[in-house]
Amino acid sequence: MSDHVHVVAHFHFRPDAAEAARKICQALVVPTRSEPGCLRYDFYCNVDDPNDVTFIEEWSSHRALDSHLASAHVAAAFGTATPLFDAEPRILKYMRTS
Repeated sequence: MSDHVHVVAHFHFRPDAAEAARKICQALVVPTRSEPGCLRYDFYCNVDDPNDVTFIEEWSSHRALDSHLASAHVAAAFGTATPLFDAEPRILKYMRTS
């Protein structure tokens, strides 16, 4: 079994915040992709709902993911984005079992 962790992080923002939210999310991509243990970090916007965004991630280990979640750029993004949410974020972690 692989130690890789796959993450699907889903966020929904207030209708008046879509543009600001996309900028906050997009700003995470470059610094996160350069983090140790980041194997994949992609940001998607729902084509039917501009307030609905998702990150699809792959990390080499739980430790790498934990370091990412504790990073300054993630803390800053959540600090700015949290008031823009209109629903609780949904962050799901998966591991391959075979």
